[in-house]
Amino acid sequence: MHCSDAIISELCRFKKVLLKGNFYSSEFNRKFHAENATFLFEKDKSKKGSFQICVNGVSLIQWFRTKMNEWRENLSIPTKQNKGIRL
Repeated sequence: MHCSDAIISELCRFKKVLLKGNFYSSEFNRKFHAENATFLFEKDKSKKGSFQICVNGVSLIQWFRTKMNEWRENLSIPTKQNKGIRL
């Protein structure tokens, strides 16, 4: 999805922007569709002085991971499980 200058301007002023469309994730190399998704720049609590893009109140990275898990569940593909450390 390409954003207009007006949308980028609103985000840079830390205002919520309501968007719909297909959003590309380079992590999963695919697009995810969203209707009425609220985008916002917020301070990144894990990195002092940094900001992150949030979608519907969660970080963009976590939002994409949630969408991927939903996609996998719809196709009955098991999600990856953390197996931990084996001794």
